[in-house]
Amino acid sequence: MSDNPEHSTAHNYFLLQLAEQGIPGFVLFCILVATALLTAERLYHASAHRPDVRRIVLAVSLSLVIIIFHLFLNELVEVDKIGSIFYVALAMLVRSNTWLEDERFAGEQESFKNI
Repeated sequence: MSDNPEHSTAHNYFLLQLAEQGIPGFVLFCILVATALLTAERLYHASAHRPDVRRIVLAVSLSLVIIIFHLFLNELVEVDKIGSIFYVALAMLVRSNTWLEDERFAGEQESFKNI
């Protein structure tokens, strides 16, 4: 939060990143957001055969979209109420990816056993 008497700040987290971190910080945060959204889309399509994982990926993706939309209106990703959900959602995307990779790896081992 700001140190000024009103404790006011930019009402857009992307502008706040640009003002506080400069262009490198802004670009890195945009890359993080874009990578998360593209990964969510890739995992959603890759989990067509696993409805349980697909539901998790869909819920996490929608959570990320809502948080990112909210970042255009406020800067609360640094507050524990929203920021923790943002990073937990990113962690859930990583975990969903490992669930799908473990399944593919197990399938490859089964195909080698049949040779």
